[in-house]
Amino acid sequence: MPHPASNPVIPLNRPEILESDIELVVDTLRRGTLSVGPCLLEFEQLVAERTRRSFGIGVSSGAIAIEIALRALGIGPGDEVLVPAFGYSGMPNSVLNVGARPVFVDVDPMSLNMDPESAAKRIGKKTKAMLAALTFGNPAQFPELIALCSRMEIPMVENASEALGTTYGADNAGRWGRVACLGFWSNRQVTTGEGGMLVTHDDTLAAACRALRHQGRVDRMSFSGQPRDIGAILEHIAIGGYDARMTESAAALGCGQIRRLDSTIERRQAVATAYVRRLAANPDILL
Repeated sequence: MPHPASNPVIPLNRPEILESDIELVVDTLRRGTLSVGPCLLEFEQLVAERTRRSFGIGVSSGAIAIEIALRALGIGPGDEVLVPAFGYSGMPNSVLNVGARPVFVDVDPMSLNMDPESAAKRIGKKTKAMLAALTFGNPAQFPELIALCSRMEIPMVENASEALGTTYGADNAGRWGRVACLGFWSNRQVTTGEGGMLVTHDDTLAAACRALRHQGRVDRMSFSGQPRDIGAILEHIAIGGYDARMTESAAALGCGQIRRLDSTIERRQAVATAYVRRLAANPDILL
């Protein structure tokens, strides 16, 4: 048997955690606010600004972000949602979790994104939304998909988990759907370990998402998340929701990560260019 050292393993992903990231997390732990505090508010604002959206709602995972988006849009039993036939298993799972039926749509063989022509053929009377992903951060087909949703008057839930920082002409990932969902797993260009976020322009939809992530609680005083006088809090349970808030320590890490997103993307592009250059001569690989 060869010695393990002679067969180095290339990791699937290796998150870049700097000392400055560690300091942000430690500072948060020392402050003692571990849930829904200033770091979460800052991270939500930074992601909303990066995606050019009005509202960001931090949650515990990218999968729960999708489920909350569907719930906030009123998707439920008897409804159908278009999902790509290739992609993250959390997409059809989220549709099933709200009681709806996922309708699989073929993907374009080059971009691996949902094919607009195939999607048009799969729309029926029960179709209530399209759940489309920017596979590996690729925005191809999205202008056509948005046009289709507009023509058929169905909302798009945009899964931009792999696309934070992606641009397409004058537009950018996170702006195509009625609501966009992001995930911050360890292989993402911005990681919080676990975590996710919804971004939208719709204030009513944002309010519903905030309530759903916090066990359905609606704060009559404010949806801003700003510190409040405990005696002035008037809460009631409006709908059945989830215990899906992002932690302060995760948000603190996210703040450090998103501030250097551009340099992270540059390094990843350099690595991708190196792979393409070395694999280009292989006739069995389509690049």
